[in-house]
Amino acid sequence: MKKEKEKKINKKSKISTNNLANNDGNSNINNNVQKTKSNFTKVISIILVIVFLAYMLFHSIFSLITKNESTYIVRYGNISKEESLSGLVIREENVVSVPENVGSVSLQKIITEGKRIAEGENVYKFYTNDETDINKRIDDLNTQIQNEIANSDEKLVSIDTKLYDEQISSILKKISLPNDVQTIEEYKKNLDDLMSKKAQEMGKISSKESKLKDLVNQKTELEKQLDSASKFIKSERSGIVSYRIDGLEDKITSDDLSIYTEKYINELGLSNGQIVSTVENKGKIVNNFVSYIAVTSKSEEAQNAKVKQKLYVELPNGKVINARIVQINSNSEKSKTIIIKINQGIEDLLIYRKVNFNIIWWNDNGFKIPNSALIEDNGLHYVIKTRNGYSNLVLVKLDNQSDYYSIVSNYSTSEIKELTNVLDKANTSLTLYDQILTKPNESDVSRAKN
Repeated sequence: MKKEKEKKINKKSKISTNNLANNDGNSNINNNVQKTKSNFTKVISIILVIVFLAYMLFHSIFSLITKNESTYIVRYGNISKEESLSGLVIREENVVSVPENVGSVSLQKIITEGKRIAEGENVYKFYTNDETDINKRIDDLNTQIQNEIANSDEKLVSIDTKLYDEQISSILKKISLPNDVQTIEEYKKNLDDLMSKKAQEMGKISSKESKLKDLVNQKTELEKQLDSASKFIKSERSGIVSYRIDGLEDKITSDDLSIYTEKYINELGLSNGQIVSTVENKGKIVNNFVSYIAVTSKSEEAQNAKVKQKLYVELPNGKVINARIVQINSNSEKSKTIIIKINQGIEDLLIYRKVNFNIIWWNDNGFKIPNSALIEDNGLHYVIKTRNGYSNLVLVKLDNQSDYYSIVSNYSTSEIKELTNVLDKANTSLTLYDQILTKPNESDVSRAKN
């Protein structure tokens, strides 16, 4: 009995031990499951946090971009209305040429192209055939004189000859630079004069019986003969000298500006931008105080243009000058030819008869804002000023408007008193660096009113 009881107790002990072992195993499994669930929850939480932060960052960037695109900082600036047009240059010009009764002559230009000249000043020096022979003899003597100087054993140096050498060297340097033909001819003339004066000075200081002195004396005598026989063509007016002749000097004048219509200008058959060529036997004196440009346009500005209206002209070389309308000729219901008077840049147009210009109808400055920022109501204009999430409706005065921008200002106190249809709760002061909405909608306006 006793042994059986011990067996039963041992058996129960084994079962209890097994149960305890089983319980420990289940506990370990449960712990692992709990740990797994906890780790999963942490991972999900981290992922959610990352997603949330990414969303907030994206939202902030998007809001910033949207804000920058939908607002504008008020700054001081200028706007203008320009139009590119082809224009006819009308000048006051007098042709200068050799008298018909002189016969065959050799011409020498005295004034360089584009230089100014006074009334009565010499434009040309000319010689008949007899004087041409004298010139050839002088040229031969010049060659002999230079050869004699180069081969002379005498040291023919003085203060004057050194001065001439310095001037000659200076001109030679200038000639080597890019220049127009007229400028090079002027340099050549000055060079010849200096060489002649240097030769005369060297002839004075050379020995009494030298060949150089004899050659210089021969040249001096021939020059006296030439000067006594030479004739001059004088300018009948002051102005700018030009040797560019197109044969239209007597046809395109400022005597009657009403003749310049689109049809008249087209019938001249002029090529736009073509450069007028120089001629050898004629020149002209151009009034340097006034010139005119005839332009044809169908623009709204041309239709509303008025005589005495001021504007600006941008010349082909980029120079912008003041100008004024002096004549308006109608071509059709939608086209007008406008004659513009200029007092500057006349010498810049000497090479042209017809060329492109930029007409700047007006130029204005002040508070510069986009046209899209303006709200119009009952003939008045407003903008919405925004700051720190708050918005206000601001009344502004529209001073000028181009295709994309406007110039606005504030109404004065007296002007505001005269306005009867100003929207309620509208402010009347716009200041520099205010932030305004560029494309306000109805909800934006509604918020700004409240």
